[in-house]
Amino acid sequence: MYIEFSLPTGAAGQAALYANQAITRALQEWSDRYNIVFNAKNIKFFKRVTFDDDAYYSLFAMTWKSDQRHHS
Repeated sequence: MYIEFSLPTGAAGQAALYANQAITRALQEWSDRYNIVFNAKNIKFFKRVTFDDDAYYSLFAMTWKSDQRHHS
């Protein structure tokens, strides 16, 4: 199981770089707030996030703020 964020294409990769940094910052803030460790891996133009405990996916879904625009 994983959560996937789409990264934009174009702009010679700059758009993906910027979006990836923004998503990583938001994930780290979320992780710090709830004291949950996540794993992240970029695969082409997607960022995949996993947790060691499946229960954290439900918590993530309930607590990830909609103003964190890169949620997918």
